[in-house]
Amino acid sequence: MPPVGCSCCCSLKEPPLMKGCWEPNLKLREAQRLYEDQILGPESIANIGDVFFTGTADGKILKLIGRRIVTVTTLGRAPCGKKP
Repeated sequence: MPPVGCSCCCSLKEPPLMKGCWEPNLKLREAQRLYEDQILGPESIANIGDVFFTGTADGKILKLIGRRIVTVTTLGRAPCGKKP
């Protein structure tokens, strides 16, 4: 086995430039975070008009209106060790 860093018997090609749809996109770093530390594990999000709905890791279905969070319903049982 050749020593680490040896280029005598093996070499890697330069990676291709990331252009077009592969170009790095940093736009999401500028996004405003909503409901941070207020919602436990949001799953998918659906919107109807100006209202958003999401399911959470603890079984809740939440309605998000502006900055308000309204619990629509809770599915299943509370996770082990948690009280409803």
